[in-house]
Amino acid sequence: MSEPLLSVRNLETYYGPITAIRGVSFDVTEGQIVTILGANGAGKTTVLKSVCGAMEAQKGTISFAGRCPFADAHCRTQPPPLAAVGAGHLSRCWKAPLEALVA
Repeated sequence: MSEPLLSVRNLETYYGPITAIRGVSFDVTEGQIVTILGANGAGKTTVLKSVCGAMEAQKGTISFAGRCPFADAHCRTQPPPLAAVGAGHLSRCWKAPLEALVA
């Protein structure tokens, strides 16, 4: 089996004092298609927001291509590495400069 392109380990994210997700772990290898299933309110959107950087995870690790995708202090003038390959909630992950939207 090849090394995962995206690796998420023991992710925890909170909305204030409320635990939204706890202990989420998964790997995605290159070319693999993954679906997150669950009931309403189960945390699917929170997982995607946490992985793409739109929400800050309080615990756990995320690595993309073997490195932390947020090492650039969440620079938002370029799409984060996960958004650049189409992962997550792009509309909330990447805030494009206004001139790029109207050009």
